[in-house]
Amino acid sequence: MNIRRAVLSLSLKHSLTQSCAVLWVKLLPRRHPYSTLQSCDNIKIEVVHDKLEKWEKLLDLWLYHFANAPVTSNIGAFRTDDGKIMLKGLLKDSLAYDNSPCVVAWDTHRNKAAGFILNHTFHVNQALEKCGPPIPYSNYSWDKQWLQPIQDLEHYKHYVSMSSIFADYRYKKIMKAQIGCTGPDYTNQKVMSRLYQKGVEQVQACKGVYDAIVGESTNKQTYRLFQKSDFELLYEFDLVNRYPSFKNCGNPQITVGIWMKRL
Repeated sequence: MNIRRAVLSLSLKHSLTQSCAVLWVKLLPRRHPYSTLQSCDNIKIEVVHDKLEKWEKLLDLWLYHFANAPVTSNIGAFRTDDGKIMLKGLLKDSLAYDNSPCVVAWDTHRNKAAGFILNHTFHVNQALEKCGPPIPYSNYSWDKQWLQPIQDLEHYKHYVSMSSIFADYRYKKIMKAQIGCTGPDYTNQKVMSRLYQKGVEQVQACKGVYDAIVGESTNKQTYRLFQKSDFELLYEFDLVNRYPSFKNCGNPQITVGIWMKRL
């Protein structure tokens, strides 16, 4: 009798253990197939000087950025087939603008770009340095419905932040991170953080060439990134309130922060 009770007790404990194990597995959060420490270890950060030779490998990230970033996702033209063709030309023009290096994160296992930062150099007198405004969004044949917000986007990108910084700090030359993006497979892997770290190291190595590094935050993630990287928040404003054309684009508020790291 005692032996039978012991066997039943052991059988019951085994069943409970198996049930708990199954429940525990079901409760575990599902991971994206590439959101693993192993894939993160396969990300190699490089400073790319021959930018135009890499444009095709950056195109998918570029298109994804314009379709999904807070500031650009409101503009429907960036998601049309014609818009993608113009964005392709815009990428080439932006890479060819100057010789500022581009910082790229490569996934060595999948042989693709996981993220990149497009940098441009700004001078206190662009005309004197024979530099035009970079990323000429409005130079392309956009649908009239979207032309005004695209022009406003161009104005915000080039003039609002940079002219204020040169006027307030009397700097002569600044490196600006114009666009930073990561692919959807590489979220929560600190890819953007590593890109900025590499970019800062690259500019700091050019001792005496630049006065500061400037970047912009448009969401909580990039806001925290700049905070942790010891950037100083210079200005913060609501893009929708500043540019009325954005009120028709569906997003009621886009808070933009302009950040700077002195060198």
